[in-house]
This record gives sequence, structure tokens and C-alpha cells, in this order.
Amino acid sequence: MIKFDVKTRFRGNVQFTAEIECETDAATSLKLGLAVKWAIKNKANLRGANLRGVDLRGVDLRGVDLADGWRLIDKPKTHHITKIGSESGTLEIYQCTKGWFIHRGCFSGSKDEFLAKVEETHGSNGHGLKYRALIDALTFDYETEKEAA
Repeated sequence: MIKFDVKTRFRGNVQFTAEIECETDAATSLKLGLAVKWAIKNKANLRGANLRGVDLRGVDLRGVDLADGWRLIDKPKTHHITKIGSESGTLEIYQCTKGWFIHRGCFSGSKDEFLAKVEETHGSNGHGLKYRALIDALTFDYETEKEAA
């Protein structure tokens, strides 16, 4: 059993310390994944935690508060697209009770808020076109299924 500190994304302060079962020289992504499992089990606050590179395969995140009441639905669709945008970052999309929650760089919010931010930042340049196309494609199936129900 080792202790592993999970830090905040922007300031690097320790947000919580998890007690996890792994080798001290294990990969950081493994330690972070185990720390997230520990946090969920112990109801620790993950808001603002730096989870970059975490391996969440097999982690049940249903009901986890992503930010300000954004909770994942049962069996959510999630998408992670890497190396996108002018900073070659990661775009994360989560299906939540309030709709689609999107995280990209310093932005976190709804699908509509994200598309407005894309318009403000990129307009109709290549990055803006790619973001809009991806968001439309990745959310299309769910929205079509919802309308048909």
C-alpha cells in the first residue's frame, strides 16, 4: 500500500491523497487510475483534479460529478480525441444528465457553450471547422436516438 497525491490541474496543489495497491515504480498513469478508483470509492472530490494521462479502463464513473452538477448518465458515451486544435491538445466529450459536457484545454461546459467558444476563437478556420464537424459527428447518434424515442 502506497500513498499517491492527486494534484489540482492549474495550481498543482494536492487535492487528495489516495492509498493504492501498486509498486512504487509503477507508471504514473496506473497510479492515477488507481487513485481515481480510490477517490470514487471514498467519495473524494475530483473537480479540478489533474487526470491527464490517467487510464480509466474499467472504472465505473456513473454518478461522478464532473463539474457543477454534470453527472454521467448510466452507460454514457464518452469520446477522447487527441492532438486536436491549435495547441494539439485533447478534446473530451461526456454524455451527462444535462446533455453533452465538453472539456478542451481551459474550457469545460456544454456543447452549445463549446461551439460558441469555437466560433469566437477560431471562426471558420480549419480548427473551427474540424471542431464543429467532430462535435456534430460524435453527438449525432445519441441525439438521433433521443428524437426517435
